[in-house]
Amino acid sequence: MQLKIQGEINWFTNFPSLLDLKLPRFIALDINSYKTEYLYLNTLSELFVFGKLSSFVWKKIFNTLNNFLVQLHFYRSDKESKFDFLTKTIYRLQDFICDKDFDMKTIWKFKDIEISLDQMLKDLNLAIKPNLANSFIHGDFCFSNIMYDFKSEDIKTFDPRGIDFDGNITPFGDARYDYAKLFHSCIGLYDFIIAEYYELDIIDNRINFYIKAPSSISSIQDEFLNIFCKSNKKELYAITIHLFLSMLPLHSDNKNRQMALFANAFRLYRDFLNLRS
Repeated sequence: MQLKIQGEINWFTNFPSLLDLKLPRFIALDINSYKTEYLYLNTLSELFVFGKLSSFVWKKIFNTLNNFLVQLHFYRSDKESKFDFLTKTIYRLQDFICDKDFDMKTIWKFKDIEISLDQMLKDLNLAIKPNLANSFIHGDFCFSNIMYDFKSEDIKTFDPRGIDFDGNITPFGDARYDYAKLFHSCIGLYDFIIAEYYELDIIDNRINFYIKAPSSISSIQDEFLNIFCKSNKKELYAITIHLFLSMLPLHSDNKNRQMALFANAFRLYRDFLNLRS
C-alpha cells in the first residue's frame, strides 16, 4: 500500500500541467500521504449502472474521454516499463486456481464453447501485439475513477496506478491499458457485476452466466466501440479478458462476485472468438 501511495503521488506531481483541469485539486502531505478536493459529482460507474442517460449523452462523454487520453498519451518516455499482460495474469491466477482446487488445463463450458484457461491465454496472446510506445498513462482509467461535470462537459479523474507490473514507480506504461480499463467498464460490464446485477450458476464446470443490464446499454456500447475500437477491437478484447482473469484473487472477500468475474471472462472470450479482426 505504501508503494502504491508513493506511485500515486509521483503520478500527480509529474502530471502534464496542460491537463491540470482534468484532476481534482491535489495536496501532497508527505512522501506517504496526500489528499484531493472533494467533488460533488457522479462517477461514470454510477451514471452507467444507475443513470438513464441517452446514448447521445454517452457519445459526448466518450469523446471527452478519448480526447483526454490522446493528449495524455502524447507524453512519452524512452525508459522501459513492465506491462507484460500474460506474465501478470498467470502469476495472479496461481492463487485463484489453488484456492478453487482446479488447474489451468481444466475444461470449462460456456454456451457453445469448451476451453481451458491455458488455451484461452494462448489464444489471447496471439491477438496482442508488442507495445511500441511508453506513454504517460493513468493506469486505472475505469468508470469508477472518472467523474463527469455536466456544466463544463468535462471529466475529473483520480486514483491513478503510478506503478508498472513489476512494482516500479512510474507514470509511464502501455497506453492500451487505459483503453482496456474503459473497455472492461463499458463492454465488460464490470460495474454491473460489482452491483450484483447478474445471475450465475456453475455445475460440473458448465457456466451459466447472465448480466442483468438494461437493453439501452447496447446502444451505449455501440457508441463506445465506434469511438475507441475502429481498428483494434480484438486486441482490446484480449487485454480486457486478461484484466478480468488477473483481478480474481483481489476479489476473494466475496466468492460469488469472484466467480461472476471469472464467468465474465468466458462471456467476453466467446465474443472475442466471433470477431473477424
